[in-house]
Amino acid sequence: MEKYEMLEKSAILFLLLLEAGSDMKRREIHLPATLVLWGIGAARVIYQKEAVVYLIAALLPGLILLFLSMIAKGEIGAGDGIVLLGLGLWVSAEQILQIVQISFGLCGIYAVSCLILFKKEAKYEIPFLVFLLAGYILGGVFAD
Repeated sequence: MEKYEMLEKSAILFLLLLEAGSDMKRREIHLPATLVLWGIGAARVIYQKEAVVYLIAALLPGLILLFLSMIAKGEIGAGDGIVLLGLGLWVSAEQILQIVQISFGLCGIYAVSCLILFKKEAKYEIPFLVFLLAGYILGGVFAD
């Protein structure tokens, strides 16, 4: 792994850690971390001159999550989609799909266990960014 790639993965990991902590504690995104994720991610896209098709594909999961948040009238947090969009600026379309699959899979397992084992109500709020962090660790950091 190149030094630049390791630094990039470490930065994303740190920013997602801040996001996950904020989501767990306050049920909202960490705005400074989100701005850094977006700002540096956008600069990276411009610098690398990535093809628009690949960029749109990498941003699509975040856009879908934002759309679902609007349809669900806030039942799904818009912040989750915003952070996922920012992550899409950093990783490839293949990686973001892998990260999202892992994240939703882990979140689904947790949700079912909350319902069955811990007798939580269906309206119980789950901090998704924790699972996005886990998905990034499993699918983004260790996948290479």
